[in-house]
Amino acid sequence: MSELDPETIEIAREEANDCLERIERNLLALEGGGEDPDLIDALFRDAHSVKGAAGMVGWRRVAAIAHGMEDRLETARERGSLPAEAIDPLLQETDELRRAVDSATGERMEPKERVSAPSPQPVEEQHRTMRVSAHKVDRMLDAVGETVLHHRRLEHIVGERIVAAGDDVAEEELDRGERLLGELQDSVIEMRTLPLSSITAPFPRAVRDLAAAEGKEVDLTIAGAETQLDRVILEGISDPIVHLLRNAVAHGIEDPDERERAGKARRGRVELRAEQRGGMVALSVSDDGHGVSAELLERADEQGSLADVLSTAGFSTAVEVGDLAGRGVGLDAVKTHVEALGGSIEACSEPDRGMEVVLLLPVTLALLNVLLCERAGQPFGVPVSSVREIVAVGETASLGGRPSLEHRGEAIPLGDLAEMTGASAPPLTQAPPAVILTSSTRAVAVACDRVLGDRELV
Repeated sequence: MSELDPETIEIAREEANDCLERIERNLLALEGGGEDPDLIDALFRDAHSVKGAAGMVGWRRVAAIAHGMEDRLETARERGSLPAEAIDPLLQETDELRRAVDSATGERMEPKERVSAPSPQPVEEQHRTMRVSAHKVDRMLDAVGETVLHHRRLEHIVGERIVAAGDDVAEEELDRGERLLGELQDSVIEMRTLPLSSITAPFPRAVRDLAAAEGKEVDLTIAGAETQLDRVILEGISDPIVHLLRNAVAHGIEDPDERERAGKARRGRVELRAEQRGGMVALSVSDDGHGVSAELLERADEQGSLADVLSTAGFSTAVEVGDLAGRGVGLDAVKTHVEALGGSIEACSEPDRGMEVVLLLPVTLALLNVLLCERAGQPFGVPVSSVREIVAVGETASLGGRPSLEHRGEAIPLGDLAEMTGASAPPLTQAPPAVILTSSTRAVAVACDRVLGDRELV
């Protein structure tokens, strides 16, 4: 019997995981919203699809578990309702199926054991999709980047000659090549972006389980799940989001009785929202809990921002140390991770009204906007996201034995771009331009000969 190729196995695994995500989502919807025959039908179809995918690639254990789930859902479908006490066992069975799918790498059935697969449904042309491995997209992006650089070198070599010769045809072809490369670059960048929904499937279940462990009642809503982000960013941001959701449940949302005494609904609300803000995406996690204390807000005003206070290493608002919170680790790691991606973190709170933490992230890591600065005829690029402003260097002072620039009442360390990069260059002219670069903790002024403008790089 011929072996299935790895790509077919991976397609079956992805199809099964997609079905399991829907099963989990629909079970949680039934748990929170009562009886819905349509959701029960959807659960049955997805369980049948998992069984079919397992049958095609010969996963015995997956097929057996899915078959048992299908039988129980068939009974519920005939009855028109799913008992509340059946939801938790079905969720546990979903977890068992997911583990079985992830670990089924070589298990095969004989032909007579095959489970019949559901017949494929016709797909409208405009909705057709194709699964492509991430490394193929990355290779294409690398090739596009090299092609863009080659085009710019070619433009630098022959562009001035073409203009001097008055060759309008050659100049038009160069411009056309630039436009085509721009379209190609945009298309490949778009292939690297995915909707936030591609990572949100586990979050409702995580919030449910966290709330149950804390003895609380919490509903999670997700808005803006269609917002697109770079695949690399999405791969790394899931854990930080889960940490913020855990904080909202453990630190923010009160016990049901306490909420009732405060005139609130017994069930707390947590929202994950994504929205575009210019060239950035804002991911926010908010809750309607008790927020942080007025004393903490005063401390935040003194130290600069609430995000800085909450992300101080070792800081915790928990009264007791438990399994979910109180050890003073986490938000500082979230802040470090977000800043490493070129983003930033914000936080705001109102006592007894709730709290919101916002992660500002770039849409993509494949493109970088840089400000070009020239020193001794050599251009250097600095990330635009780190540029606060451009100033002319006047009188300088000394800060710790090193030159500094007095600007808006702040002493900012001043350096020569040539010295910073190890390049040899003549002395700077009188009152040269300087670019003030900032991070979350410090600022530095970098002097150069001239600022050439910004450019987008692949």
